[in-house]
Amino acid sequence: MVGCHIDGVCINNISYADDMVLLSPSMGGLRKLLRTCEAYAVPHGLKYNAKKSEFMVFKAAGMNYTQLLEVSLCGTVLSRVSKFKYLRHWVTENLNDNCDIERERRSLAVRCEGLEHRPSRCFNAGWGLHTLSEECEPSSTCRFHHAENYHEGEPSPKSS
Repeated sequence: MVGCHIDGVCINNISYADDMVLLSPSMGGLRKLLRTCEAYAVPHGLKYNAKKSEFMVFKAAGMNYTQLLEVSLCGTVLSRVSKFKYLRHWVTENLNDNCDIERERRSLAVRCEGLEHRPSRCFNAGWGLHTLSEECEPSSTCRFHHAENYHEGEPSPKSS
C-alpha cells in the first residue's frame, strides 16, 4: 500500500471536510495516489480543483531535490511549494514551526497592546502590565507582574 508507514500503520491521506493532504514517501507513490483520487472522483461525481492544488517535498537529511518530474492532477501540472497552510497551521518542507510561532507571537503582542490600553482589566485582577519598549525588541512585547496593593491610576511598579 502506498503511503507513509508510522508505527506499522500506513497513512496516505489526511482529510477534513473538502481539504485533503496526500502523503507518500516517493514521487511515484504520489502519482499513484493522485491517479486513485482521479479514478474515484469520476463515478462519484466529484471534481478536484487542480488550480488550488499544489505539492511539497519534505527535505530529508542531506537530500536536495531540485530536479523533479512533473506532478499533475486532472491534466493540470501542480506547483511545488515550500510551505502550505492546512487547518490554520503552516506545514513547511523542513518541518519547522517558525511560521506558527511567529503568528502566535504577533497575536500575543496585539492582545498585550489591548491590555495596555485597558489597564483596569489587569489591575482589578491583581496583575500589572509593563510594556518593554527598547529594552528587548522594537515590536510590541509585554511582561506581566503581580501588583499587590496596586491601585489604578498609580504608576506601575517596576518588576525586578
